[in-house]
Amino acid sequence: VESAIKSSIQNKMGAGGLSAADMRGTEKEIIVLMMPVYYIHDGAVTKEDIEVARQSWGYIIEDKSPAFIENKKNPDFDQSSCISWFYGIFYERLFNVHPMCQPLFTSGLVSQGKFLVKMVSLTLNCLLNREKFQKNMEELALRHCERGVRGVEYGVVGDVLFYTLHKCLGNEAFSLETETVWKKIYSAMLSIIVPLAIEYERTGMVTKKAERATDSGGELMDSAMKAEMEEDKKRNSENESRNES
Repeated sequence: VESAIKSSIQNKMGAGGLSAADMRGTEKEIIVLMMPVYYIHDGAVTKEDIEVARQSWGYIIEDKSPAFIENKKNPDFDQSSCISWFYGIFYERLFNVHPMCQPLFTSGLVSQGKFLVKMVSLTLNCLLNREKFQKNMEELALRHCERGVRGVEYGVVGDVLFYTLHKCLGNEAFSLETETVWKKIYSAMLSIIVPLAIEYERTGMVTKKAERATDSGGELMDSAMKAEMEEDKKRNSENESRNES
């Protein structure tokens, strides 16, 4: 399938330029190519899926993960909570497999880790509300576009997320069923985020679904996400002031 899509794009580009219709068609083909191998097409997330994901995530939030409990028996294990263990593993793995992304993280790993945990929790809590989920993913995409994150990098992040969940939960709690559920949820996120990331890379802007439907902006994010963005702005402002002085 990927080779056919690549051939289609090359044929269009070699036929004397792309029409507007070709551009739209090519963008859709690029989106398909951008999706990671674990991406689940048309995998609707069910209530049962959400319950499975929330249960496994609850093990981490509540320090009840079997792997965490087992590691706590080791006197050399220095993690006070499963949450800190989770984001510590996540960013260590991310920087190992994709070291070029490390300069994007300017707010410190503890702050960034707490935001990561908030985002996972918020995502699980809004999955049943399609409009809210759409808006949150659009804002998340825009935030990361402005930081320089490219569409293709979200596939790497997903791999790192699944790796981290596996490490923190263990084989039994992170069963094949649980892993598939998390891949379905992350695929639902990618179905919104990746097209916007590609649009931003092409045009330097993002047209959110809410803006396409209406001129009113509205409240598009939960308070936790807004607060984190405000903290980012404050930190950037302080850094600029120090640089100027």
